[in-house]
Parts: sequence; structure tokens; C-alpha cells
Amino acid sequence: MDFSAAYNAACQQNKKSVEDALGNSSLHSIRVYKSHFPQSLTALLASEGNVESVEFLIKQGGKLDDAVLGAASSGYIKYTKVLLSRGASLDSAVEGAARGGHRKLTMELLERGASLSRAVRGAASGNQSSLTNELLEKGGSNHDAVQGAAIGGHIALMNEFLKKGASKNLAVWGSVYAGDYTALISGESMDYAVHAASVKGDPRAVEILLGKGASPDKAIDGAIKAKHVEYTQKSIEKYLDQFSPSIALTLAKALIHNKKMEKLLANTIIAKMGHLNSGDKQVRSLNSNSTFFPPQIKKLAEQKHPGLKTISEKPSSRITLEL
Repeated sequence: MDFSAAYNAACQQNKKSVEDALGNSSLHSIRVYKSHFPQSLTALLASEGNVESVEFLIKQGGKLDDAVLGAASSGYIKYTKVLLSRGASLDSAVEGAARGGHRKLTMELLERGASLSRAVRGAASGNQSSLTNELLEKGGSNHDAVQGAAIGGHIALMNEFLKKGASKNLAVWGSVYAGDYTALISGESMDYAVHAASVKGDPRAVEILLGKGASPDKAIDGAIKAKHVEYTQKSIEKYLDQFSPSIALTLAKALIHNKKMEKLLANTIIAKMGHLNSGDKQVRSLNSNSTFFPPQIKKLAEQKHPGLKTISEKPSSRITLEL
């Protein structure tokens, strides 16, 4: 991925050049470019007030939430309100506003119901000490603050919150999200690291961390949330047998148009369902919106488990194992 070339192509509103520059990466991928903040191409251009290029990227699949985060971070209040009126997230807006130290806008968004957690993370990522402390006094968490400080690369601030008992795992998450892979990653923090790399859209880092024992479920959870699933297909196929039934079902929903992966996931789910016992309430019933529920899962279930009872209810579908 050539982020610099993608940026220039977006400024010229050249769709093909943007796609060529992104390569195997997603338009939602996060990188550090022209600022010390890790952000998507859409967020970066919004932070610069380049509305025409932002609107061009939105038409190509760029996220409103990325745009509003960038616009709010630079205090472009008018465009921030326009994006919010079109469905952009209040939480993304408040994170951006706090990151840029725009106290009035931050407080207005909080009054409208925006996330205090995201506000704290944003303020700390922008090294806005006064605003961070004010938000902490309102009930914000040191854990969000340490994550934000790590995202912004503010090591002194990060260490300050670590000394106060903030989560080391969230500090690792923030560091990896910001592109710093030198953080001490081991044990439980490995799962936080692979989740951050997946949200960021860095398939190479994901592959390395999975190879060191990070959780495939965490990697896929991050990819699904950030809409990077198509760009992690190789890792999905490689670690398919390690997925839990519930994450495999969620993944099948995300890959509904990918018939090859849908079939692979259906087989994986059914194979794992065969090993469940009646006391396993967490995965005994697998629920999904009927519109997305892979039909071959029910078909395979009935073929492989003659005693299996399948229940279909609208507006949802459910498969229940009765052993």
C-alpha cells in the first residue's frame, strides 16, 4: 500500500489511481501520514478541510465516521454537523473533537449522548492534558486514556497512566494501532495486538502475530468491525480450524457474497457443533439475521447430524443442537 500515492490520487479524485495505490489494502486502512495520528485516508482529508475529496472517497466506500472524526479534529464544525445529519457517529465526532482540543464542541457532543470513553481516548491521543483530566473528572477511565496516549505516541503520558494502574494490554493495543510494533507483546497482550492490527488493516502484522500464537478470533473480530475481512482472506483460510463456532458464524454473515468462504465456514461451524454438549449454552444456540444466515449451514447440519433439530424463526434464524 502506497498511502502517499493514494492521498495524491484522492486529491485528484482519480478512482483507478486510488485503487492502484491501495493495492491489497482497504480504503479504511489506518496509517500515519502527514501527521502523528494514525488515521484513514478519508479522515486525513477531512481534517484538512478537503470536502470535495472526502465526498469523492465516501462515494467510493469511505466511511462517514472517518470523515466526521477528521473534520471534528480540526474544528470544522459546519461540515461536522453536515456529516452527523447524514448518519455519522457522535462517538467518532467526539473522539475527533477531543483529539483536536476543541472543548466546546466536545462538551456539546457529550450532551447529545456521545461516548465519554471515546472522548477520553481522543483527548489523550491529542496530548490534550487539560481536557483529558477534565473528562476523567467527569467519570472517564484511565484505561481509555492510556490507550489514547499510546495511539498518539505520547509515551510520557502513557507511562503516567500506566503508573496509575491503567491496562498494559490497552497500551499495547494503542501502540500497535499507531504502527509501533516494538511494544512488549506477550501472553494476553498478543490478542490485543492482533485485534489492533486487524482494525488498522495491516495484514502482514496480523499474519506475524497469528504465527506467534495470537487469537484468530480476535483477529477476525477486528477485521469484521473495521470492514477489512476481504483483505485477510489468506489468514482466514489458514486458521479456519481454530475459529470458535460463534465467530465463524459472524464471519459467514460478513462474507455472504463470497461463496467459497461461505461454504468453508459452514463446514467449520457444523464440524465444531458436533463436539458441543447440551450444557454449553453459549454456543448451543447460534443466532443470526435470517437475511444473512448461510442456507448451507442448515443443510449440512441436517446431513451430518441426523438427530439434529433445526429451528427457524422469523425475523431471525436459529440452529439448536439437541444431543
